Amino acid sequence: MVRWPEISKLKLIYAHTVMQSVEKFEQHSGTLPPIDTCPQARPDDDLDTLVSLALGQEKPIVIIDDDQPVGIVTKDSLLRGMQGEV
Repeated sequence: MVRWPEISKLKLIYAHTVMQSVEKFEQHSGTLPPIDTCPQARPDDDLDTLVSLALGQEKPIVIIDDDQPVGIVTKDSLLRGMQGEV
């Protein structure tokens, strides 16, 4: 029997999969803090990268594409992504 190495979900799920729109974030959580004070990532950054950015940080991660905020990743959305709930 061939045993395949386990592949972590942290490398297979990307920011664009778990992010929510800025508008949806603000509807549920209030005004987004100034973007330059938040950790920033790209839509194709994986969960491993996002977890590293979130450690020790209370602010949400702002997903930037073409120098514009396109989404928000919260700790809750990171946890859902790790559980496979995307």
